[in-house]
Amino acid sequence: MMRRLMQRARPQKGDDAGIAMIMVMGSILVLTLLVTAALGYSIQALPQARHDQDWNASLAAAQAGVDDYISRLNQSDSYWQTVDCTNKALKGPVTGTNSCGYSAATPAGWQQVSASDATVGTFHYDVDASGIYSTGAVRVSVTGKVGSTSRTIQVLVSRGGSTDFLYYTDFEDADPGNLTAYPTGAPSDNCGKSGPTSAIYYWPSGRNGCSEITFIGGDVLDGKVHFNDTPMLTNLNGKSPKFLKGYETADTGCQTGNAGNGYAGCYRGTGNPDPAGGPAVWAAKLDLPDNSAAFLSYPGCQYTGDTRIKLNTDGTMTVWSVGSAGTSVGTGCGNANGPWPQTVAVPSDKVIYAKNGATAAKCAAGQV
Repeated sequence: MMRRLMQRARPQKGDDAGIAMIMVMGSILVLTLLVTAALGYSIQALPQARHDQDWNASLAAAQAGVDDYISRLNQSDSYWQTVDCTNKALKGPVTGTNSCGYSAATPAGWQQVSASDATVGTFHYDVDASGIYSTGAVRVSVTGKVGSTSRTIQVLVSRGGSTDFLYYTDFEDADPGNLTAYPTGAPSDNCGKSGPTSAIYYWPSGRNGCSEITFIGGDVLDGKVHFNDTPMLTNLNGKSPKFLKGYETADTGCQTGNAGNGYAGCYRGTGNPDPAGGPAVWAAKLDLPDNSAAFLSYPGCQYTGDTRIKLNTDGTMTVWSVGSAGTSVGTGCGNANGPWPQTVAVPSDKVIYAKNGATAAKCAAGQV
């Protein structure tokens, strides 16, 4: 009985009982080949993926360098004038004079984007200020580097020109050459009698005897305003001068007394800015390049010599400018040959510019 059972268990001719093992081994071989191919492709693509990642990261590092330089300019408008020896990003081959001992053979210095993580990237920048007096801008070339990959971007950085402001002044007192304000000349060096280098700002210790510019109640300025000096404000008929977009002043009292939240320390006089306007803020003293030649190509009105302009409440202005005879004052700006005064529309979003005349002159009777 046992023998017959064992005989039945023997495989018969034509039986396919071993085919499953062959299929399993074949599948394993195919999968192994696929995994090997995928792994090989991944290994080959890894350098390219690494390069692409570093390519994008190096651009971000370069942009961080631009932001770094702008932040330094915001802290000091004269930062472009010298080489900062403490700034590693400025270290490099320099052909001009500097106090750092850098020369044409000095290797470039690299500043880390993150002080605690060098893998994030580094940046180096080169500054070209040769066009500052013609364009008002500094050219900055910044190179960002991550690993062995680097990218360079170039930007023009400027603090702003006089036409970027609705109102900009260096000193908030009358021009010492203004014969209407000073019929016999400026009374002291404090007022610029011997030139602008001897003039002083009202801050920090005040000045006496000068004819001061004053903003009164009813004055409304709708635009960017910058004072290197301290503005004088006076209320009139219960009204305060209004600065719809606020203003900035280099008065250090505004830096410590206001901190951007109000007006404390940001003005002088018996008035105060209308709180309906924007806040006053401190800003570093802004020295603008002399780009007066650029006004020749600006649309608007251009008068010559001693000029008086009275802004009227109906949107017009009354102009006296006898020195403009024989010149072109611009479309809609009156007849250059007079008779004066003339009342014309205030040019909208355009420049009003009074350039020097051939000789000093004083407004005639009836013009003041």
